[in-house]
Amino acid sequence: MKHWLLAFCLAALSAFAGTTPQMAGIIASSYHASTGFPSGWSRKCPLVIDHTKVSAAVAAPAHFPVLVSYRTVGTATNLPDECMLTAGTYAAKSDGGDIRFTSDSAGTVPLHSEVVTFALADPVTNASAEIWVNVPALSASADTTIYVFYHNAAATMPTANDASWGSQGVWDANFAGVWHLRETGTGAAADYKDSTSNANDSTNTTGQPAAATAKIGKGQTTNGSSTYVDVGMAASLQLGTTGTVSTWFYPHTAFAFAHMVSDMNAATGHNGYAIFTAVYATQFKVGIGSATVNKGIGDTGVSTLDTWYYGTSTWDGTNLNIYTNGAYINHVAQVTPVTNAYDVSFGRSGEGASWFTGSLDEVRISNIARSADWILTEYNNQNAPTSFLTVGTPGAP
Repeated sequence: MKHWLLAFCLAALSAFAGTTPQMAGIIASSYHASTGFPSGWSRKCPLVIDHTKVSAAVAAPAHFPVLVSYRTVGTATNLPDECMLTAGTYAAKSDGGDIRFTSDSAGTVPLHSEVVTFALADPVTNASAEIWVNVPALSASADTTIYVFYHNAAATMPTANDASWGSQGVWDANFAGVWHLRETGTGAAADYKDSTSNANDSTNTTGQPAAATAKIGKGQTTNGSSTYVDVGMAASLQLGTTGTVSTWFYPHTAFAFAHMVSDMNAATGHNGYAIFTAVYATQFKVGIGSATVNKGIGDTGVSTLDTWYYGTSTWDGTNLNIYTNGAYINHVAQVTPVTNAYDVSFGRSGEGASWFTGSLDEVRISNIARSADWILTEYNNQNAPTSFLTVGTPGAP
């Protein structure tokens, strides 16, 4: 009866002037969530995002991916301890399959989330989790509260494309690829997964890097001569007049030019985009190149080896911009990159030269120029999750 009524209402809504299929989909998702959820879940907890860590203008419809960490960035804990304790009274499932997030206390507005890693432990100080949650709007003037629900033995992990909860919904349509780089390579294609629906997984079956502790949980360490990740040259990775490329990087050995994320010809600087270290690792640089011209700009403040930095390059149709640790550094007039000559690689240049020695984590590529506010908020969230997001008092739903 309820499903018949839902179909009738949606049909009536679609017939109403100005109503879009997207609106009908949102209503269907809310209905699905409210009828099947939170029944069966015995615990929930508020998580509060500190507005002072949100840069201005990161507002609706931002759909911002927020990191929820449990001891994957130092000792940061953004989940209640009770859900991470093995055999605890209110423990979550061992794979995190019952973890759900909503934007309201009643649980009627679901939020997409991606559980990258999840491990219970006793003592709880050995537990860990890396989860990304799509938050539709973040306020820079008032704290934003979301809610985590857990402890439902019958729940299972939603499919990646689930309309209400699926992990692919964490990453908006402007993301060309998101690689958490937590995997251990097995010598097979697709060992290193793209979390977006574009499925730009790795293609190389040899020369795979070594998994190692990184900025956020696990990342990949490349040896500067033969190990790398190749994610192909699908149309979604062939960026045009606008784009954003970012990664956490940890330079270990000084080298004149060491490409970290690149589909560029390093010898000429043509045919692609790249972020790299330069001048014997005393600079972080970004560049883009057309078939005949290259443009680049650097930050001389990146000069310490064996240190984590967050590097971002954007180009907005007018300028190529460089950011280090969330801070805008400088810009130069851009060209439009030609990006179909080489595969996109992590740890070397597009043509297979200029190798990087060090570690990489959380590589992201977007087909738009993310704003300075977005980039600074990303850094604040990922660099210090506990300052960004605090855990409230858990209780019954």
